[in-house]
Amino acid sequence: EFVVINTHWELSARVDKVQKCINEEIALINTLRNRFNLPIICTGDFNSKQDSADYVRFMEEADVVETRVVARENGGLINQAGGCGNLGSMRNANSGNYIDHIYTTKDCNTLRYETLIYNYNYC
Repeated sequence: EFVVINTHWELSARVDKVQKCINEEIALINTLRNRFNLPIICTGDFNSKQDSADYVRFMEEADVVETRVVARENGGLINQAGGCGNLGSMRNANSGNYIDHIYTTKDCNTLRYETLIYNYNYC
């Protein structure tokens, strides 16, 4: 058993809106952790580049890890496309600018990470 959360954080120049999204997700994760005591998987468009202040704050305060990083440490990083950019295009995984992430609580171990690079936007 586990809990899955999917999100799309605000993309805004208004810092208060972005921080509200982060605060709500941290509170949700902590509430679910305390209520169910199950691993939690968080996916979505976080509109927050890897290693940005918001990315780091979210990981620290929600006490989660990025699956891509854990898979790399475990030798299971197959490929990483970095998420979607404009419709039908992929972000460069090595650019450090992608904003789609999968986080898990630390009681969930990621053994393999692979980005599907097929274009599902036209199915």
